[in-house]
Amino acid sequence: MLTSLAALATAGVLLLVVYWRGHVKRAAQRERQRSSDGEKFDTTLGDFHEMREALRPLANVRIASRREPQGER
Repeated sequence: MLTSLAALATAGVLLLVVYWRGHVKRAAQRERQRSSDGEKFDTTLGDFHEMREALRPLANVRIASRREPQGER
């Protein structure tokens, strides 16, 4: 009886150690993932609209230059 109780306690401790090591590894992987996500640009939809508005005059100039070659005005 005492031997089976000791074996059960040892198995419980081993299960806890395995669970804890897995938990620590998963936490480290999540932390690495968060640090690699921080390298991405943080832009909003408003930023894209502002960039589009800023580039719009350049697009109009390019279209006009395609329609009317500079030597034929």
